[in-house]
Amino acid sequence: MIGQAVIGVAWMGKARIYMKHPIICIIGMHRSGTSAMSRCLNLLGAFIPGPMIPAAPDNERGFWEPAHLVGLHDQALRDVGTTFHGYMPVTDPVPRGTEE
Repeated sequence: MIGQAVIGVAWMGKARIYMKHPIICIIGMHRSGTSAMSRCLNLLGAFIPGPMIPAAPDNERGFWEPAHLVGLHDQALRDVGTTFHGYMPVTDPVPRGTEE
């Protein structure tokens, strides 16, 4: 999540959300330019919460991704029985441990 949101109160049965700053969410497959897009938006003034994933041999300029969000993503994949490197379709989208 990039930015901050201010949530308004329900009014006449309709919830209203007021944005103090827009939230920008960059979604894409690995090696699809998400790091470059994150960095471009950062250079244009978007805030990226840290700590970020450090640079690595396969991405020397850095990933520009908040480590905690990557951790949440990895956990969500584990919860449905796959990983970042998984190639099989998710056949049971209900996270493990939440069945009735």
